[in-house]
Amino acid sequence: MSYIIGNYLSLVVKKRLGLYCFIDPDVPDSLRGDPARLQQVLSNLLNNAIKFTRSGSIVVTVYCRDGYLLFSVRDTGVGMQTREVMQLFDPFVQLGDGGQRPTQGTGLGLAICEKLVNLMDGDIAVESERGIGSRFTIRLPLYQAFTRPVEKQDAAGHTCWLAVRNSAMGRYLQLLLRHHGLTVLDYHDEALSFDDMFICDDPQQP
Repeated sequence: MSYIIGNYLSLVVKKRLGLYCFIDPDVPDSLRGDPARLQQVLSNLLNNAIKFTRSGSIVVTVYCRDGYLLFSVRDTGVGMQTREVMQLFDPFVQLGDGGQRPTQGTGLGLAICEKLVNLMDGDIAVESERGIGSRFTIRLPLYQAFTRPVEKQDAAGHTCWLAVRNSAMGRYLQLLLRHHGLTVLDYHDEALSFDDMFICDDPQQP
């Protein structure tokens, strides 16, 4: 995921978009699958999300649910109408950029993505609304998943205060820090103890 995200950072910066990648702590360290094909599919989805997003952000989330590993790519782009979503995985179909003109390419990208995911016994779904954005979700079965035991952190047992305006970032930090044994609280001008931790995303925060 770090490699894929890193490949698109310059394009995201050029378009002045936000890009977030949240990987839940219960995601396994390894599983049986095809990393090269998975990278190809995720790169295609991320590239499309950036291409169709003129302002706002793209959020990539990796998490586990009901025996599956899920990859979600959500954008605040032009979105699609219901009839466009229904055609999305048909070979050679090209959808317009905001209804103005077809995008460049063969139109095979998403059809191939769906085929590759199906070959890994997974599936791919899309939710979209015109003018709001789109979210693509890949599900892959957790074949031979392996997770290393969580190592005890030096900060375990301590309190971490969050003053985070970005709600998605705040939820992710709470999940991650609690997974490593910290007590997480929202900060509202409380007096902090010497060994407390403090995380904020506001440069004006004292």
